[in-house]
Amino acid sequence: DIRGDSAEIGATLLEALRLQWAYGFPHTPEGISQLTHGFHYYPAAMQPATAKLILEEDCILPGKTLLDPFCGGGTTLIEGMRDGRVTFGSDTSPLALFVASGRTWLPKDGDIDLLRESVARVVSEASSSSCEDGNDKAG
Repeated sequence: DIRGDSAEIGATLLEALRLQWAYGFPHTPEGISQLTHGFHYYPAAMQPATAKLILEEDCILPGKTLLDPFCGGGTTLIEGMRDGRVTFGSDTSPLALFVASGRTWLPKDGDIDLLRESVARVVSEASSSSCEDGNDKAG
C-alpha cells in the first residue's frame, strides 16, 4: 500500500528531523555510539542519529550500496558502514574529502598494533624527556 509506505517514510523522516534539531552535531543521543564522528569538526554536519535512523529504514534507502555525492564530513558514510553497506562518497570540497577519508578509514591487519606501539614509544620518550629536563610536575 503506497499510503502505508508514505506514512512510514514520513514518520521516519519526521523523527530524523527531530533528532537533528534536538541534538545537533557532534552530540549523539545516549545509547548511540559516537564511532569516529567526533574526530574532526565539520560545519553543518548531519546528526549521526539522523543518518542512522534513515539508513535503518530500507524503504527510504534500500540496498547494500550507498553513494553520498555530497558527503561532507562523512556522517552518512560512517552510518552506512555501521549498517553493513559498501559506501562511496564524493564532494567538491577538499576539506570534506580529507575529513571523510579520515573518519571512514578502516585499518588493515596489524595497523592497530603498529599504531599502539608507536603511541607507546612516543609517550615513553615524552615521559623520559620530561623527567630528564626537570619538568616532572608530579614530583
